[in-house]
Amino acid sequence: MSKLSVVVLPGDGVGPEVCAQAVRVLQEVCRIEGVELELAFEEIGYTAYLKEGTPFSSRAAQRCRAANAVLLGPVGDKRSRELPPHLRPEAGVLSLRAKLGLYSNLRPIRLPVLPEGEKTELLLVRELSGGIFYGERGYTKAEEADAAYDTEIYTAGEVERVAKHAFELAQKRRKLVTSVDMAHVLESSRLWRATVTKVAEAFPEVTLDHLTVEEAAGQLVQNPARFDVLLTANLFGSILGAEAGALAGADEVLACASLGYSKLGVYEPVMPTKEELAGKNTVSPLSAILAAGMIFRYSFEMPQAAMLIEQAVIDYTGRLKAAQAKGELLPASGTAETGELILKRIRERLTLL
Repeated sequence: MSKLSVVVLPGDGVGPEVCAQAVRVLQEVCRIEGVELELAFEEIGYTAYLKEGTPFSSRAAQRCRAANAVLLGPVGDKRSRELPPHLRPEAGVLSLRAKLGLYSNLRPIRLPVLPEGEKTELLLVRELSGGIFYGERGYTKAEEADAAYDTEIYTAGEVERVAKHAFELAQKRRKLVTSVDMAHVLESSRLWRATVTKVAEAFPEVTLDHLTVEEAAGQLVQNPARFDVLLTANLFGSILGAEAGALAGADEVLACASLGYSKLGVYEPVMPTKEELAGKNTVSPLSAILAAGMIFRYSFEMPQAAMLIEQAVIDYTGRLKAAQAKGELLPASGTAETGELILKRIRERLTLL
Protein backbone atom coordinates (compact mmCIF):
# COMPACT_ATOMS: atom_id res chain seq x y z
CA MET A 1 0.00 0.00 0.00
CA SER A 2 1.39 3.39 -1.01
CA LYS A 3 1.52 6.19 1.54
CA LEU A 4 0.72 9.86 0.91
CA SER A 5 0.70 12.81 3.31
CA VAL A 6 -1.44 15.93 3.52
CA VAL A 7 -1.02 18.89 5.86
CA VAL A 8 -4.33 20.58 6.65
CA LEU A 9 -4.31 24.33 7.37
CA PRO A 10 -7.97 24.95 8.33
CA GLY A 11 -7.61 28.73 8.37
CA ASP A 12 -10.17 31.12 9.83
CA GLY A 13 -13.93 31.48 10.17
CA VAL A 14 -15.74 28.48 8.68
CA GLY A 15 -12.45 27.02 7.43
CA PRO A 16 -12.22 24.25 10.05
CA GLU A 17 -15.78 23.08 9.28
CA VAL A 18 -15.46 22.91 5.51
CA CYS A 19 -11.97 21.41 5.68
CA ALA A 20 -13.26 18.70 8.02
CA GLN A 21 -15.64 17.52 5.29
CA ALA A 22 -12.91 17.66 2.65
CA VAL A 23 -10.73 15.54 4.93
CA ARG A 24 -13.52 12.96 5.23
CA VAL A 25 -13.62 12.73 1.42
CA LEU A 26 -9.83 12.46 1.21
CA GLN A 27 -9.86 9.62 3.73
CA GLU A 28 -12.69 7.75 2.02
CA VAL A 29 -11.24 7.97 -1.50
CA CYS A 30 -7.80 6.96 -0.25
CA ARG A 31 -9.39 3.95 1.45
CA ILE A 32 -11.16 3.04 -1.80
CA GLU A 33 -7.92 3.41 -3.79
CA GLY A 34 -5.85 1.42 -1.29
CA VAL A 35 -3.69 4.39 -0.32
CA GLU A 36 -2.52 5.05 3.24
CA LEU A 37 -3.21 8.69 4.08
CA GLU A 38 -1.14 10.50 6.69
CA LEU A 39 -2.70 13.72 8.00
CA ALA A 40 -1.14 16.56 9.98
CA PHE A 41 -2.80 19.77 11.15
CA GLU A 42 -1.28 23.24 11.53
CA GLU A 43 -2.62 26.78 11.83
CA ILE A 44 -2.52 29.73 9.42
CA GLY A 45 -4.05 33.18 9.32
CA TYR A 46 -5.65 35.06 12.18
CA THR A 47 -6.12 31.85 14.16
CA ALA A 48 -2.37 31.23 13.97
CA TYR A 49 -1.63 34.81 14.99
CA LEU A 50 -3.80 34.50 18.11
CA LYS A 51 -2.15 31.23 19.12
CA GLU A 52 1.45 31.81 18.07
CA GLY A 53 1.90 35.51 17.35
CA THR A 54 2.53 34.91 13.65
CA PRO A 55 0.14 34.16 10.74
CA PHE A 56 2.30 31.22 9.58
CA SER A 57 4.99 29.64 11.72
CA SER A 58 8.31 28.21 10.56
CA ARG A 59 7.25 24.88 12.10
CA ALA A 60 4.12 24.82 9.94
CA ALA A 61 6.17 25.70 6.87
CA GLN A 62 8.58 22.85 7.55
CA ARG A 63 5.74 20.33 7.88
CA CYS A 64 4.14 21.59 4.66
CA ARG A 65 7.41 21.24 2.73
CA ALA A 66 7.67 17.61 3.86
CA ALA A 67 4.13 16.70 2.71
CA ASN A 68 2.74 15.60 -0.65
CA ALA A 69 0.01 18.25 -0.57
CA VAL A 70 -1.49 21.02 1.57
CA LEU A 71 -5.23 21.59 2.06
CA LEU A 72 -5.77 25.27 2.89
CA GLY A 73 -8.99 26.71 4.29
CA PRO A 74 -10.19 30.30 3.80
CA VAL A 75 -8.01 32.89 5.55
CA GLY A 76 -8.91 36.32 6.93
CA ASP A 77 -10.63 38.07 9.82
CA LYS A 78 -12.06 41.57 10.18
CA ARG A 79 -10.37 41.91 13.58
CA SER A 80 -6.94 41.78 11.92
CA ARG A 81 -7.30 45.08 10.05
CA GLU A 82 -5.44 47.07 12.68
CA LEU A 83 -2.47 44.71 12.74
CA PRO A 84 0.82 45.56 11.00
CA PRO A 85 0.83 44.16 7.42
CA HIS A 86 3.33 41.39 8.23
CA LEU A 87 1.03 40.03 10.96
CA ARG A 88 -2.22 40.04 9.00
CA PRO A 89 -3.74 36.70 7.89
CA GLU A 90 -3.00 37.35 4.22
CA ALA A 91 0.71 37.63 5.02
CA GLY A 92 0.55 34.02 6.16
CA VAL A 93 -0.73 32.92 2.74
CA LEU A 94 1.97 34.90 0.93
CA SER A 95 4.58 33.31 3.20
CA LEU A 96 3.19 29.84 2.51
CA ARG A 97 3.42 30.36 -1.25
CA ALA A 98 6.95 31.76 -1.04
CA LYS A 99 8.31 29.07 1.26
CA LEU A 100 6.89 26.27 -0.86
CA GLY A 101 8.12 27.81 -4.11
CA LEU A 102 4.65 28.02 -5.66
CA TYR A 103 4.35 30.12 -8.79
CA SER A 104 1.30 28.93 -10.75
CA ASN A 105 -2.29 29.16 -9.52
CA LEU A 106 -4.92 27.18 -11.45
CA ARG A 107 -8.58 28.08 -11.15
CA PRO A 108 -11.12 26.26 -13.36
CA ILE A 109 -14.24 28.42 -13.79
CA ARG A 110 -17.53 27.62 -15.54
CA LEU A 111 -19.24 30.75 -16.89
CA PRO A 112 -22.72 31.15 -18.43
CA VAL A 113 -22.82 31.94 -22.15
CA LEU A 114 -25.68 34.32 -22.91
CA PRO A 115 -28.36 34.19 -24.15
CA GLU A 116 -28.37 30.39 -24.18
CA GLY A 117 -27.38 30.10 -20.51
CA GLU A 118 -25.13 27.10 -21.18
CA LYS A 119 -21.78 26.92 -19.39
CA THR A 120 -18.29 27.24 -20.83
CA GLU A 121 -15.19 26.35 -18.83
CA LEU A 122 -12.01 28.38 -18.81
CA LEU A 123 -8.83 27.82 -16.84
CA LEU A 124 -7.32 30.88 -15.18
CA VAL A 125 -3.54 30.50 -14.76
CA ARG A 126 -2.25 33.22 -12.44
CA GLU A 127 1.42 33.91 -11.73
CA LEU A 128 1.80 33.60 -7.99
CA SER A 129 5.32 34.39 -6.81
CA GLY A 130 6.12 37.81 -8.26
CA GLY A 131 4.55 41.10 -9.20
CA ILE A 132 3.21 43.85 -7.02
CA PHE A 133 2.45 41.65 -4.01
CA TYR A 134 6.15 40.89 -3.55
CA GLY A 135 7.77 44.11 -4.76
CA GLU A 136 9.21 46.91 -2.66
CA ARG A 137 6.61 49.04 -0.90
CA GLY A 138 6.52 51.99 1.42
CA TYR A 139 4.41 54.61 3.17
CA THR A 140 5.64 58.11 3.94
CA LYS A 141 3.95 60.62 6.20
CA ALA A 142 4.41 64.28 5.28
CA GLU A 143 2.97 67.64 6.29
CA GLU A 144 1.49 68.32 2.87
CA ALA A 145 0.17 64.85 2.09
CA ASP A 146 1.00 61.23 2.86
CA ALA A 147 2.46 59.12 0.05
CA ALA A 148 2.60 55.37 -0.58
CA TYR A 149 3.96 53.10 -3.26
CA ASP A 150 3.96 49.43 -4.30
CA THR A 151 6.36 48.13 -6.93
CA GLU A 152 5.42 45.76 -9.76
CA ILE A 153 8.54 43.80 -10.71
CA TYR A 154 8.98 40.64 -12.78
CA THR A 155 11.98 38.78 -14.12
CA ALA A 156 11.87 37.04 -17.47
CA GLY A 157 12.40 33.73 -15.67
CA GLU A 158 9.33 34.20 -13.48
CA VAL A 159 7.18 34.92 -16.51
CA GLU A 160 8.69 32.11 -18.57
CA ARG A 161 7.98 29.32 -16.07
CA VAL A 162 4.30 30.19 -15.56
CA ALA A 163 3.81 30.76 -19.29
CA LYS A 164 5.31 27.34 -20.05
CA HIS A 165 2.91 25.78 -17.56
CA ALA A 166 -0.05 27.54 -19.20
CA PHE A 167 0.93 26.29 -22.67
CA GLU A 168 1.41 22.73 -21.40
CA LEU A 169 -2.09 22.82 -19.92
CA ALA A 170 -3.53 24.30 -23.13
CA GLN A 171 -2.08 21.40 -25.12
CA LYS A 172 -4.49 19.09 -23.26
CA ARG A 173 -7.47 21.42 -23.76
CA ARG A 174 -8.64 23.57 -26.71
CA LYS A 175 -5.10 24.76 -27.53
CA LEU A 176 -5.65 28.46 -26.93
CA VAL A 177 -3.77 30.74 -24.51
CA THR A 178 -4.91 34.31 -23.93
CA SER A 179 -2.25 36.36 -22.16
CA VAL A 180 -3.38 39.43 -20.20
CA ASP A 181 -1.20 42.50 -19.65
CA MET A 182 -1.04 46.30 -19.86
CA ALA A 183 1.84 46.45 -22.33
CA HIS A 184 0.56 49.76 -23.71
CA VAL A 185 1.51 51.54 -20.46
CA LEU A 186 3.55 49.31 -18.12
CA GLU A 187 7.19 48.30 -18.60
CA SER A 188 6.65 45.11 -16.58
CA SER A 189 3.83 44.17 -18.96
CA ARG A 190 6.06 44.76 -21.98
CA LEU A 191 8.51 42.24 -20.51
CA TRP A 192 5.56 39.93 -19.82
CA ARG A 193 4.27 40.09 -23.40
CA ALA A 194 7.69 39.62 -25.00
CA THR A 195 8.49 36.63 -22.77
CA VAL A 196 5.13 34.92 -23.31
CA THR A 197 5.48 35.41 -27.06
CA LYS A 198 8.91 33.77 -26.98
CA VAL A 199 7.63 30.81 -24.94
CA ALA A 200 4.82 30.32 -27.48
CA GLU A 201 7.39 29.50 -30.18
CA ALA A 202 7.98 26.12 -28.50
CA PHE A 203 4.26 25.29 -28.72
CA PRO A 204 3.32 25.80 -32.40
CA GLU A 205 0.09 23.82 -32.03
CA VAL A 206 -1.22 26.27 -29.40
CA THR A 207 -2.67 29.62 -30.50
CA LEU A 208 -1.60 32.67 -28.49
CA ASP A 209 -3.42 35.98 -28.33
CA HIS A 210 -2.90 39.04 -26.14
CA LEU A 211 -5.48 41.23 -24.42
CA THR A 212 -5.17 44.20 -22.12
CA VAL A 213 -6.65 43.64 -18.69
CA GLU A 214 -9.50 46.02 -19.55
CA GLU A 215 -10.30 44.03 -22.70
CA ALA A 216 -10.16 40.74 -20.80
CA ALA A 217 -12.53 42.04 -18.12
CA GLY A 218 -15.03 43.04 -20.78
CA GLN A 219 -14.76 39.77 -22.72
CA LEU A 220 -15.39 37.74 -19.56
CA VAL A 221 -18.81 39.38 -19.46
CA GLN A 222 -19.59 39.63 -23.16
CA ASN A 223 -18.00 36.51 -24.66
CA PRO A 224 -16.52 34.08 -22.10
CA ALA A 225 -16.56 31.24 -24.65
CA ARG A 226 -13.61 32.91 -26.44
CA PHE A 227 -11.31 31.85 -23.58
CA ASP A 228 -9.63 28.53 -22.94
CA VAL A 229 -6.50 29.17 -20.83
CA LEU A 230 -6.31 32.71 -19.46
CA LEU A 231 -2.74 33.59 -18.39
CA THR A 232 -2.25 36.56 -16.06
CA ALA A 233 0.21 38.31 -13.79
CA ASN A 234 -0.42 38.14 -10.05
CA LEU A 235 -2.49 41.31 -9.59
CA PHE A 236 -4.52 40.94 -12.78
CA GLY A 237 -5.28 37.31 -11.92
CA SER A 238 -6.56 38.30 -8.50
CA ILE A 239 -8.96 40.83 -10.02
CA LEU A 240 -10.10 38.77 -13.02
CA GLY A 241 -10.50 35.69 -10.84
CA ALA A 242 -12.82 37.59 -8.52
CA GLU A 243 -14.78 38.92 -11.50
CA ALA A 244 -15.11 35.49 -13.08
CA GLY A 245 -16.18 33.99 -9.75
CA ALA A 246 -18.94 36.58 -9.44
CA LEU A 247 -20.05 35.99 -13.04
CA ALA A 248 -20.15 32.24 -12.45
CA GLY A 249 -23.00 32.77 -10.01
CA ALA A 250 -23.74 31.82 -6.43
CA ASP A 251 -24.54 28.23 -7.42
CA GLU A 252 -21.10 27.61 -8.95
CA VAL A 253 -18.54 25.79 -6.82
CA LEU A 254 -14.94 26.97 -7.17
CA ALA A 255 -11.57 25.68 -5.94
CA CYS A 256 -7.99 26.34 -6.96
CA ALA A 257 -4.54 24.75 -6.93
CA SER A 258 -1.19 26.50 -6.39
CA LEU A 259 1.75 24.61 -7.88
CA GLY A 260 5.51 24.92 -8.31
CA TYR A 261 8.36 22.83 -9.71
CA SER A 262 7.49 19.70 -7.69
CA LYS A 263 4.25 17.77 -7.23
CA LEU A 264 3.70 19.48 -3.88
CA GLY A 265 0.79 21.89 -4.16
CA VAL A 266 -1.58 23.95 -2.02
CA TYR A 267 -5.29 23.39 -2.63
CA GLU A 268 -8.05 25.64 -1.37
CA PRO A 269 -11.74 26.47 -1.70
CA VAL A 270 -12.55 29.80 -3.33
CA MET A 271 -14.78 31.25 -0.63
CA PRO A 272 -14.81 33.90 2.11
CA THR A 273 -14.12 33.08 5.76
CA LYS A 274 -17.67 34.04 6.87
CA GLU A 275 -16.60 34.45 10.50
CA GLU A 276 -20.18 35.23 11.56
CA LEU A 277 -21.25 31.70 10.52
CA ALA A 278 -18.39 29.82 12.16
CA GLY A 279 -19.55 26.83 14.19
CA LYS A 280 -23.15 27.00 12.94
CA ASN A 281 -22.98 24.09 10.44
CA THR A 282 -24.65 26.15 7.70
CA VAL A 283 -21.94 26.73 5.04
CA SER A 284 -21.54 24.46 2.02
CA PRO A 285 -18.27 22.48 2.03
CA LEU A 286 -18.44 21.72 -1.72
CA SER A 287 -15.61 24.09 -2.68
CA ALA A 288 -13.32 22.49 -0.09
CA ILE A 289 -14.33 19.03 -1.33
CA LEU A 290 -13.46 20.04 -4.90
CA ALA A 291 -10.09 21.25 -3.57
CA ALA A 292 -9.59 17.74 -2.21
CA GLY A 293 -10.36 16.41 -5.68
CA MET A 294 -7.64 18.64 -7.14
CA ILE A 295 -5.15 17.09 -4.70
CA PHE A 296 -5.76 13.72 -6.34
CA ARG A 297 -5.46 15.23 -9.83
CA TYR A 298 -2.24 17.23 -9.46
CA SER A 299 -0.22 16.09 -6.42
CA PHE A 300 -1.27 12.44 -6.14
CA GLU A 301 -1.54 11.98 -9.94
CA MET A 302 -4.70 9.90 -9.55
CA PRO A 303 -7.07 11.42 -12.17
CA GLN A 304 -9.73 8.72 -11.80
CA ALA A 305 -10.00 9.42 -8.08
CA ALA A 306 -10.25 13.16 -8.86
CA MET A 307 -13.05 12.49 -11.35
CA LEU A 308 -14.89 10.39 -8.78
CA ILE A 309 -15.01 13.37 -6.41
CA GLU A 310 -15.81 15.91 -9.11
CA GLN A 311 -18.64 13.82 -10.49
CA ALA A 312 -20.07 13.26 -7.02
CA VAL A 313 -20.26 17.04 -6.56
CA ILE A 314 -21.83 17.48 -10.01
CA ASP A 315 -24.39 14.75 -9.25
CA TYR A 316 -25.26 16.34 -5.91
CA THR A 317 -25.64 19.89 -7.24
CA GLY A 318 -27.60 18.63 -10.26
CA ARG A 319 -30.09 16.78 -8.09
CA LEU A 320 -30.37 19.78 -5.80
CA LYS A 321 -31.18 22.13 -8.70
CA ALA A 322 -33.69 19.65 -10.14
CA ALA A 323 -35.44 19.36 -6.79
CA GLN A 324 -35.55 23.14 -6.42
CA ALA A 325 -37.02 23.51 -9.91
CA LYS A 326 -39.80 21.06 -9.04
CA GLY A 327 -40.49 22.68 -5.68
CA GLU A 328 -39.63 19.46 -3.88
CA LEU A 329 -38.60 19.27 -0.23
CA LEU A 330 -34.82 19.43 -0.08
CA PRO A 331 -32.66 17.26 2.18
CA ALA A 332 -30.77 18.74 5.12
CA SER A 333 -28.03 20.97 3.70
CA GLY A 334 -25.80 21.74 6.68
CA THR A 335 -22.04 21.50 6.37
CA ALA A 336 -21.74 18.01 7.88
CA GLU A 337 -24.90 16.73 6.16
CA THR A 338 -23.64 17.88 2.76
CA GLY A 339 -20.34 16.13 3.38
CA GLU A 340 -22.18 12.93 4.21
CA LEU A 341 -24.28 13.20 1.04
CA ILE A 342 -21.14 13.61 -1.10
CA LEU A 343 -19.65 10.51 0.50
CA LYS A 344 -22.88 8.69 -0.34
CA ARG A 345 -22.65 9.85 -3.98
CA ILE A 346 -19.06 8.61 -4.18
CA ARG A 347 -20.08 5.17 -2.92
CA GLU A 348 -23.06 5.09 -5.28
CA ARG A 349 -20.87 5.90 -8.27
CA LEU A 350 -18.49 3.09 -7.34
CA THR A 351 -21.33 0.58 -7.67
CA LEU A 352 -21.87 1.80 -11.26
CA LEU A 353 -18.25 1.34 -12.34
